[in-house]
Amino acid sequence: RAVELAQAVGMRNLGGFLHGGMTAWREEERPATQTARLTLAQLKERFDENSIQILDVREPNEFADGHIPGSVPTPWHDIDSIPEGIDPSKPVATVCGSGRRAGIAASMLQRLGADDVMHVPKGGVIAWGEHDWPIENGA
Repeated sequence: RAVELAQAVGMRNLGGFLHGGMTAWREEERPATQTARLTLAQLKERFDENSIQILDVREPNEFADGHIPGSVPTPWHDIDSIPEGIDPSKPVATVCGSGRRAGIAASMLQRLGADDVMHVPKGGVIAWGEHDWPIENGA
C-alpha cells in the first residue's frame, strides 16, 4: 500500500519496502509515529478561529487556480526544510487536492521538527471550494 501511495504522488525510484508491512514492524515493537488528521470541517473551524497555519502542498499552477486564503504555497516535493512563512512551534495543517500529498508533506514537516502537524486526508482545497468557503485566486 505504501508503494502505491508513493507512486501516486510521483515517487518512482524507491529503494525498498518493508517486508511484512506495518504489522511486522509493530510485532517487532519498533517505533512508529502517526500524523494527526483533520476533517475538512475541523480545518474550517480552526481557520475561522485563526488558530492554525495552512500549508498548501500542491503545484504552483494548482495554487494559482484557487487556494485557501492565507495558506502558504510549497509543493510537497520541495520540502527540505520548514517552509518560509511557517512557524514550526505553532499548529500547521497540510492540504492538497485529495489528501495524498498532504499526508506525505505532514510527515516531512514532523521529521524536520515541526511540533504540531496535521493533515486533511480527504477533500482538500477542491472540496473546500465546493462548500463555498473562502477561496483566493492567483499566486
